[in-house]
Amino acid sequence: MDFADFDDSPTLSLLKSDFRSKRKRTDKFDNNTDCDTPVSYCKRKYIRSQKLLLKKSLSFDAQILSTNKDLSVDSINQRDTKPEDILVQAAVLTGDGKKECCLQTVQGQCHDLRYITPATINDVLNGKYNDTIGSVRIIDSRYSYEFEGGHISGAQNIHNKDDILELLKTPNTPHSDGKRDVIIFHCEFSSERGPKMCRFLRNHDRELNAEKYPSLYFPELYILKGGYKEFYESYKTLCIPMDYVPMLSKDHKDDLRHFRSKSKSWYAGQKRQKSPSGRLFY
Repeated sequence: MDFADFDDSPTLSLLKSDFRSKRKRTDKFDNNTDCDTPVSYCKRKYIRSQKLLLKKSLSFDAQILSTNKDLSVDSINQRDTKPEDILVQAAVLTGDGKKECCLQTVQGQCHDLRYITPATINDVLNGKYNDTIGSVRIIDSRYSYEFEGGHISGAQNIHNKDDILELLKTPNTPHSDGKRDVIIFHCEFSSERGPKMCRFLRNHDRELNAEKYPSLYFPELYILKGGYKEFYESYKTLCIPMDYVPMLSKDHKDDLRHFRSKSKSWYAGQKRQKSPSGRLFY
């Protein structure tokens, strides 16, 4: 028997309508609720809307930036500039909030960190910022075999927290001429190890200067966007030796296993330092 034969039946139409509405409510619940999380649908919807709002507010789109540079879409296309590499220096302050960052920053993966491009490091190494920077340290957070296989000229290999703590024991003293002390972190892609080391330094710097908040020993920290891989592709001549050894190199499987086992103990129990509002102290 076909339901079509009873389309004129008020009772059957009511039953079908009720069934459809229940099915819609069920689908709505299934698509928006995590069964393993005891959070109501309305609350989850609110959280998603807030995340979307936050994402929009943190995006550095060329059309919403306010600087004295020509950042129109046509201009960006003519200069062959990637949208994610648009400068965001106008709104970026150092960790102590006292000055604007002296290096041109770009949008990066983590919005709490300051990113610079390989081209900016090239300018730093070639003396473009000598009038502004008193000292610069490039911290290569890759494992030793990666560093020895090729690194940025003048870089230091620091890939564990003990060496970062040693760095904090000898902070730079302020320059009488007002020049900056800059630290630039990176790893292979600057997606995990470099940012982790940068945060570790900043959090412990906060602890040491808790009574003088927001003062810091090292207020100006940066991340090299794209890491060593991207830098090497553009500036091989600034790498020593002029080579690139990936972390997952087949020739260093034992080395990788060794460093990964050590890293578990280096970061055991490590927690991010947060403010009462839940934000990281950057």
